[in-house]
Amino acid sequence: MFLVSQLPFDPESSWVPEFCRRLRMRRQGRFWFPPENEPDIFALFSRRALYDALIADQSKSAIANLVSTSRPKPPIPAKPSGIGTKQSEPSEAPASDNELDPLQLRLAEVLQDIAEKQEMLMKLEDEISDIHNDNANIKEGFASDSEKLMVFLEDPEQMKAKILGFITESDVRLEKMEAEFKDSREKLLLDLRELQNQQSQQSLCSKEQILKNHAKLEELRSEIERNSSLAEKLKSRLEQITKTDLDRSLMIHRIMEMTGSIQKQDQEIKKVILENLGVQRELKWLTQTLHRTFNTIEESLFKETDDPKGERAYKLFGKLHSTCMISVEAIEQNGALSRQNEELVDLIEIEKQQHFDEQLNRIQMDLDVIEKENARLEQLQAQNHS
Repeated sequence: MFLVSQLPFDPESSWVPEFCRRLRMRRQGRFWFPPENEPDIFALFSRRALYDALIADQSKSAIANLVSTSRPKPPIPAKPSGIGTKQSEPSEAPASDNELDPLQLRLAEVLQDIAEKQEMLMKLEDEISDIHNDNANIKEGFASDSEKLMVFLEDPEQMKAKILGFITESDVRLEKMEAEFKDSREKLLLDLRELQNQQSQQSLCSKEQILKNHAKLEELRSEIERNSSLAEKLKSRLEQITKTDLDRSLMIHRIMEMTGSIQKQDQEIKKVILENLGVQRELKWLTQTLHRTFNTIEESLFKETDDPKGERAYKLFGKLHSTCMISVEAIEQNGALSRQNEELVDLIEIEKQQHFDEQLNRIQMDLDVIEKENARLEQLQAQNHS
């Protein structure tokens, strides 16, 4: 009765049904309703759903789910017969008052619950706005990896398990890398030892080669000294030899004759080469013609081998063919022998020229002796004149 006395109730005011009040509050934004395909208490089962609702800017639905209860909605009472009408008969007023007492109590309770929930809703909306502001400030203060941090904060147990797994995997990788490092270090040490051995062997070989080169250098130096002394002797001897005046025109004429004879010989050699090439071409053509002729005759005789005379002619032709081939080979051998004969003649001439060089050397030595004798006689003659 205390609650009923506090509630302003005007019996003559127009009665508004429950669904109209719901529609009006929904239109004004003061009435929460769950989203599609979701129950009325979908956010009471886990904090994760509340966090998702807050992140997705669905604060009203989440807060309303917090304050909602699992009990069914109260039934909408029927329209009282006395509300909105004037009291026509005073005799019926006590009965209607007795009927309205439980309804008024129920209405007072409902209105009180609605007022409390509205206050809680306003408080929660203020808290949500503060949380949104704090989240915005935190997001602004975060670095570029804030998304990863948020993921970590959303599910710390899973991230902890992932980090522990990563640490164990890193330990395994570290052990594997250490083993690989040891293996590679041993291989590199073996390679280094092999290279050191090769380097030592190469250094020994290079030292031996250097010693050999030093010995060769000493030999070359001694030979250069001998050659230089010999060159000085020859130079002094050349200076001692008196230069005789030669007839240049005679030498030029002699050189021209020699060059002319060489040119004539060259022309004759070219002619002989051309003749040889012509003869070779003619021989090749004749041999090819001979082979073609023999092949044609052989084919024609082979067709007549059924007859004894044809068979005999074929055999005789085969003997003739072999005899011709033997004669051709004999001619070729004769040519080869003639070429060998010419080569031997050339070798004999070369040997003769070598003997001629020996004779020239002997004559040069005799000339040197004569020049020395002449010089000695000139000195004696000069002494006699003095």
